[in-house]
Amino acid sequence: MAQRPLPLRPSVAETKTFVNNGFADVSEPRALELDEIKDIIEDFRKASANAIAAGFDGVEIHGANGYLLEQFLKDGANQRTDEYGGSIENRARLLLEVVAAVKDEIGAERTGVRISPVSPANAISISDPQPQYDYLVEQLDALGIVYLHVVEGATGGPRDVSPFDYGSLRRRFKNTYIGNQTAMTWR
Repeated sequence: MAQRPLPLRPSVAETKTFVNNGFADVSEPRALELDEIKDIIEDFRKASANAIAAGFDGVEIHGANGYLLEQFLKDGANQRTDEYGGSIENRARLLLEVVAAVKDEIGAERTGVRISPVSPANAISISDPQPQYDYLVEQLDALGIVYLHVVEGATGGPRDVSPFDYGSLRRRFKNTYIGNQTAMTWR
């Protein structure tokens, strides 16, 4: 039987994934190398071009729900000490570079982004989400993307998340803002 490659992550860290009855341990991932990060950005660019060539109207970059791009944003998953870790700006760098590459390839009018500031998906946490996501949304607004899709509230795991000001994100993003679960957070 062939050896399967290890899953990839911003940093080596113990992780869990959601299964039917809660969270379960998974194979320990290895940290991405810098050249692999550049390859990922290029893969997103190529995939967006392929989507448009296949007849899609646009693409939504998934920076949410515990997947790789969100892992870079959250300090509970990202322990890097290079230009992709540490500061708020550095942790946002990968998602912003992916968005810029896609926007440059297919146009801002065909590019959207999904984020989930407080969802603890796949046991990934962030110590202080407000400044991280305020910064990220300001930068996404500057890129001129057509929409921002925000999961407002927790979608999995513990529901007792810290308060978060989604209105702050709405004020920072000038184009279309899609609030997912908005009724739950705007009471």
